[in-house]
Amino acid sequence: MKTVRHNKNNLRRILSCAFVFAFVFTAMLALSNNTVHAEEAPQQIPINDSEALVTYAAAYAAGNRNPNDTLNFSLASGSSFELDSTFVGIGTKARPFNGKIVIPSSATNEFYLQTSLFGGITTGAEIVDENKHSRELILHRTVDGVDKPIFADYVEQSGSSVEWKITLDVDARDNANKHAYSFAGVIGTMEEGAKANIEFTHTSFFSSDNSSGVSNV
Repeated sequence: MKTVRHNKNNLRRILSCAFVFAFVFTAMLALSNNTVHAEEAPQQIPINDSEALVTYAAAYAAGNRNPNDTLNFSLASGSSFELDSTFVGIGTKARPFNGKIVIPSSATNEFYLQTSLFGGITTGAEIVDENKHSRELILHRTVDGVDKPIFADYVEQSGSSVEWKITLDVDARDNANKHAYSFAGVIGTMEEGAKANIEFTHTSFFSSDNSSGVSNV
C-alpha cells in the first residue's frame, strides 16, 4: 500500500509540473503572438508612390515599423500622392511618428487625402528637403464632412520644436467641390505643454481668398 501511495504522489507531482510547464509555455506563446513589433531598428524607407505610403502607414498602425524611421519620398515633381480611404495617416496617438521625412526638391510635396496626413507626430519629427531645410507640404482635402484636421490628428512634445510648413491648397481641380474647403483645423489634439512651430498658408483658386501666417501653438 505504501508503494502504491508513493507512486500516486509521484504521479501527482509529475502531472502538476507538466500542467505548470504547459501553462507557462502557452502564456509565453500568447505573449509572443501579441507583442507589438515596434522595437525593430530605425530604417530608411523609400516612398516612391501612393501605395508605398498607404502600406507604410498601415504597417505602422499595426504596431510594426519604428517611430524614428526616415521616409525618403521620391515621387516626381508634377505628380501627387493620391490617398484614398485606405490611408490611415502616418503614426498613431499611442506611437507618434518621431523620425524624418525627406522630400527633395525633385520630388512632389503635394498630397490629396481624405484624412489627416499624420495620425500622430512629435514636435521633433523633421520634414525637410535634401539640404535639410524645412520642406513645405501642400495638402488637399478630397471628401466633405470629415471631422479630421488636415495635418495631424495628434501632436506630442519631443525635445525642441522643428518648423513645419503647411499649405492647404484649393486649386482649379478642387475649386468646384465644397469639400476642398472642409477641414477641422490644422492639428486636432496637442499633448499638454506641447509647442509646435507652424508656418501655415491657405491658398485658393480665387486669389482674394489667400491667407497665411506663422504660429507657435
